[in-house]
Amino acid sequence: FSGGFKPADDLGDTRGVHLHAGLWLTFMMPFAGNAMPWWWDTFVDKNKLYPHWAALVQFGKDVDRRGKGYEAVCSQVPVGDDAVASLQGLVAPSEAFLWVYDEARIGRPDQADRPLLFAERPVRLHGMLGGKFQVQIWDTWDGKVLAETTATSDDGTLSFVLPKCSRDLAVRISRAPLMPSGWPSA
Repeated sequence: FSGGFKPADDLGDTRGVHLHAGLWLTFMMPFAGNAMPWWWDTFVDKNKLYPHWAALVQFGKDVDRRGKGYEAVCSQVPVGDDAVASLQGLVAPSEAFLWVYDEARIGRPDQADRPLLFAERPVRLHGMLGGKFQVQIWDTWDGKVLAETTATSDDGTLSFVLPKCSRDLAVRISRAPLMPSGWPSA
């Protein structure tokens, strides 16, 4: 993929905003692999954009998506004044992966520093098993966990809060391991 059909179409995007979006969007879809850019020599290597893959690798570390029955989800998160952030992801009964981003930034890399979520925003995710889940909020540019919490799914709906943020973020949700019976709980 590319920002266009000729190498010059990507040259102005030295931070790799299009590349970043392509990598994260394809991870959040039921594909067997990741998007691959056309212009390795004139774009990726020239601008040293390899950390985009490193961040995604950290997020997806130890994930085996085979046979989980994911459903692709696409939604919008209200951010105020009729503005929205986009949400793309995969949801299975015991885990989910979400990417929250601003579509305008993909089309206009010069707007990449514009705030994304001006305040905390609640999210309700349907199709989850009952019980406790671990919710991790990730920085998609640095490949690090920004926040971690637990949430409980009631009637197949898991509710959690997205933090105020200035750029896109990812959410990794996994079912909390069950304690064997007879073990003390913390």
